[in-house]
Amino acid sequence: MRYYKITVSDPATGEIFVPDYRTHTTTGFVRTPAGSGAATFTTVLNGVTIPGALNIEFDIPVYQFAEPAGAASIRVWGIGLEQISQASNLNGMSIEIAGGMVSGLPLANPAQAGTLARGKIFQAFGNWQGINQTLDFVFYADTGSADAPQNLVLNWKAGMQLSAAISNTLQTAFPTYKQSIKISQNLVLVNDEVGYFQTLAQFSKYIRDISQRAGGAGYDGVCISLQGKSIAVYDGSTKPTPPKQIVFTDLIGQPVRKDFATIGLYCVLRHDIQVGDYIALPKAQVTTTAQSYPAYRNQSVFQGTFQVGRVRHVGNFRDPDASSWITVIDAYSSVPNAPPA
Repeated sequence: MRYYKITVSDPATGEIFVPDYRTHTTTGFVRTPAGSGAATFTTVLNGVTIPGALNIEFDIPVYQFAEPAGAASIRVWGIGLEQISQASNLNGMSIEIAGGMVSGLPLANPAQAGTLARGKIFQAFGNWQGINQTLDFVFYADTGSADAPQNLVLNWKAGMQLSAAISNTLQTAFPTYKQSIKISQNLVLVNDEVGYFQTLAQFSKYIRDISQRAGGAGYDGVCISLQGKSIAVYDGSTKPTPPKQIVFTDLIGQPVRKDFATIGLYCVLRHDIQVGDYIALPKAQVTTTAQSYPAYRNQSVFQGTFQVGRVRHVGNFRDPDASSWITVIDAYSSVPNAPPA
C-alpha cells in the first residue's frame, strides 16, 4: 500500500510538532521530544497501518541547483480548525517527507520507500472552504538565503583540482551532509579563484559557469544537486557507476522520447533515484513501435543506460489512479562529457 510520513520539527531543539486532536484546545500542535519516533502526519504508527490516514497531495522537484525549478509543496486534507489557526507557527520550521510503498500489494517494493525531501518551511497556511479544510506547506531545501546566508566560501588555488576546492567549500558549509564528487581531474586553473556565496544555488551557478570555461568547448560543466542529506557533484566525465536497474513492473506506462537525447518515464513513487544517477531500463526482445502486436507491448520501448537529469515526486494519497503516486524521471543518453586533458 501507499506510504508517507511527514515530520515537521523545530531546527533549534529537534522537537516534533504533532497535531493535538483534543476537543476545545487552542494549541493546534504539541511538541514531542526529538528521537521519540513521532511524526506530524503518517500512514504507519508504531508499525501499525492507519486506515484513516489523512489525504495528502505533494509536488516535489529535485534538480540541479544551477537550474532551480522552484519550491516543493505539500497539502494535507481533513485537518482540524485548531491546526489551521496555528499554521503560521510552523513558518521557518524544518520539514521532511518520506514516501513510497510498503508491503501489502503483490508488486510493492518497500525497499524503495524512504526520504523524498528535506527542507525549511517558507510558508505554512491553512484554508477552510465549505466542508474542505486543508493545511499547505511550501518549502525549499535549507541551503541558504539572503536573510540567512550559508558560509559558502570558494578558495580555488592555482594548480588545485576543482574537486578538492568544492569538497572544502561544502565541508565547511554543510558539515553533516554526505558528499559524492565525481568530476574530471583536469579542471585546474593557473590563477587563484576566490568567491563568497549566500546560497547553494548561487554557488552551483558559479561552479557551472567557471567549469565550462575551464573545460573548454563542448564541455557541459559541473552540476550540483541535493537530495535529503546528500550532495552530489558530477559532470558525466568519470566512469559511470553501476546503474540502478529499472524493472518493467516499476514503470507506469511506457517511457517517452522528449527530445533527441532525453527520455521521460514514470515510476512508482520511490526515493532511491537521484539526479546524476545512472539507470538501466529493462531489456526487451523487440523494439516496440506503434504497429507492434499487442503482445510485444509488454516490453519497454527504450533500453540501455541513461543518466538522470531531473526528478519530480508527485502524489495524491487517496486518488486510486496509478499515475497519482509516482516519481517522474528525465534522463539522457549516457555520453562521455570530459574536458580535454
